Amino acid sequence: MKLLNFDLEKYNTGNFDVVLGNGEKVKIAAINPEEKYAILGWAAGASYAWEIDGSYGVLGNNTFRLYMSPKKTTVHITVTRNKNGKINVYGTTDRLPAVYNNAELLKRLTVEV
Repeated sequence: MKLLNFDLEKYNTGNFDVVLGNGEKVKIAAINPEEKYAILGWAAGASYAWEIDGSYGVLGNNTFRLYMSPKKTTVHITVTRNKNGKINVYGTTDRLPAVYNNAELLKRLTVEV
């Protein structure tokens, strides 16, 4: 799992999951950049408060520091052969691509990246 230091602007894109340094998932409850402990949330059944940069308490304590991990995206891929023998590959993240014009379906794949 690729971990990035917590960054509020990137977090607000919705493209990242928030985790602790040990990989435990974090549920963010509230963020108030005006406060010293600006981020409130839960992890492993306990509540925590972090500074806006994701740091927690004692300097160097990376176990409880906030990190971000890019969310996985599911990619649907369809491989077909048209009536002229040409192989075509179609991919999308929102649905399984359709097979058109009497093409022969060769393979369908679903991959998480």
